[in-house]
Amino acid sequence: MRTNLTTLCVLAALLACGACERGVDADKDTSLPADGGTDGGTDADTGTASDDTDIDAGHECPTPLCDSPCVRRVDADRNADAGILGDGLTWATAFAAVEEGLDAAECEVQGCGGTCAVWVAEGVYYTYRKDPRDTVTLRPGVQLVGGFDGTEQSVVERDVIVHTTILDGRDKGRGMKQVYHVVTGANGASLDGFVVRNGDAGGGALHEKGGGMLNVDASPAVRNCKFSENRAANGGGGIYNLRSSPHIENTLFDGNRATGLYESCDMKSCKGRGAGMLNEDSAPTLSSAAFLRNRADLVSEDCEGTCTGDGGGMLNDRSSPEVMDTMFIGNRGEGMLNVNSSAPDVSRTLFFGNAIGMRNRSSFPTVSTAVFANNSSTDVGGGMSNEGSAPVVSDSLFVGNDGGGMGNINSAPVVTSSVFVGNFGGAGPGGGMFNMGSSPMVINCTFVGNRSYGEAAGAIWSELGGAPVVAGSILWGNVSPEIAGSGVTADVTYSDVAGGHAGDGNIDADPIYRGFPAVASQEPDSMWYDEKMFITTLEDSDETWTPGELAGLSLLIWSDAVSPYPLFAHIIDNAKTRIMVLGDITAYAPGASYEVYDFRLAAGSPCIDAADGDVAPSFDALGREREDDPATPNTGGGVPDYADMGAFEYQSQP
Repeated sequence: MRTNLTTLCVLAALLACGACERGVDADKDTSLPADGGTDGGTDADTGTASDDTDIDAGHECPTPLCDSPCVRRVDADRNADAGILGDGLTWATAFAAVEEGLDAAECEVQGCGGTCAVWVAEGVYYTYRKDPRDTVTLRPGVQLVGGFDGTEQSVVERDVIVHTTILDGRDKGRGMKQVYHVVTGANGASLDGFVVRNGDAGGGALHEKGGGMLNVDASPAVRNCKFSENRAANGGGGIYNLRSSPHIENTLFDGNRATGLYESCDMKSCKGRGAGMLNEDSAPTLSSAAFLRNRADLVSEDCEGTCTGDGGGMLNDRSSPEVMDTMFIGNRGEGMLNVNSSAPDVSRTLFFGNAIGMRNRSSFPTVSTAVFANNSSTDVGGGMSNEGSAPVVSDSLFVGNDGGGMGNINSAPVVTSSVFVGNFGGAGPGGGMFNMGSSPMVINCTFVGNRSYGEAAGAIWSELGGAPVVAGSILWGNVSPEIAGSGVTADVTYSDVAGGHAGDGNIDADPIYRGFPAVASQEPDSMWYDEKMFITTLEDSDETWTPGELAGLSLLIWSDAVSPYPLFAHIIDNAKTRIMVLGDITAYAPGASYEVYDFRLAAGSPCIDAADGDVAPSFDALGREREDDPATPNTGGGVPDYADMGAFEYQSQP
């Protein structure tokens, strides 16, 4: 729960890279002019020098040089004047087009073995020549690398932020035509340091998937890239993977769309699926990636209305990606949607401000050290929604989700060492967790500050069958009753439940959290929201804090002028005079007051050494081993009999 600060720093770097699209430098404007005429900056068709319709037409290989290291260079600006013959061996004799560099590098790999790199200088390289099927096809053993200014002698000298290199799916002239796929992947290939934009997969069959990149039985490496403003009619606006396992690192998916298709104005066919990425029978690996403002929806100028598609950020269909240190922020449609027995492994990942953070349909994800914050649903499960699924969730935080923290329909999730704080069950009871015909296991979790529609069961609500099991958990400070249901009785043991609950080892006592009472009811001197980083900063004139000490804790803020209910927000970092939280809470600014809550146990808590050691995980939400507090009698059950209730193990020496 305290790992996402690193991920947010990655987002800052990726956004900075995206901002560079406005131009390479003061003398080179890489954007199209307003009148749609020929661009005046550094740009080039990515095809070969021929006029073939297909830019991937075959090419003849000269006698290979077998140089080591093998590097070929591309810089349209070097060959802007007629008469310069490029061979790609130096920047002075660089090729003018990306495809020329790829052809030459491929010949070297085929003739000499090993690998070859193609270095591409800053600028805009247009993909469309004469046909929407034109594409930049990666080659086995060839590394396509952008971010150069055209003078470097080593790849470590490049700067992908300063020297933006763009693969653009439009035609070079008026920019009115677009290719189906800007890039097509290959096994053993890599794409590193590019902005990939303006692909429009609007054809048929595979040509309606993968506007930015198409991978079919292909698993390239993608690093330090940005996929933006790409569209697909039937999935994978940014990237589409079919039977593929690409490795994707430090890459941003921003503003891509899976728009869907209208069969007629009377019968809508909402086929928008996986706007950022669509995986089918695939297992990609993602690290330090971000899915930002992607949209899976259906829009038509001829027909009124829209419908929301599936998987605004990522959709996994019979797929099991590994996702770590990644963010899903502000996507329309779910941040991540898993269907048809998909089993992604998700860790150290943030789901913030999506139309449902993660939805699982007949799937089995494993989720650890994740944060689900400020997501929303018009039904149940704003943070996570499970239908016929059995996710395993550990060491995670569900905070401020509208529609509830987790919604389970005919599902059997296992949730351990996790915190549900400040969630609102907008469409039904169960602010923390809603269960319909479901049998969740809730082990050593903490529920606080959750509320629900109709003020019923702030923490956990169950109905229509199922047998929820709650063990070693703390349910305190939610809207009363803490646990309730309709025709369903939860099996609760060794837990602290406000108002009490039948079951072995249960108590009804203030858990005594550590908290920060010194700042209770404090009003910030100022508050502002950074819409680019999705962060609100609260500032006080006094130097109150040790930098970083509040990261991962919860901030409660309220203003009687705005709402009778307090708002919980997730603290990502702090300085001496500032606290930074996820989301826009500036509406609470007039007369607002705040408190900082630390839900770790304080000395003297009745929850210390009081849980069931037979079911409690060996480590708490912060990865700390169980500790027998010598000052507290062991009232727990099982082995060991000194595990603590709730998500956090008490430490006498924190």
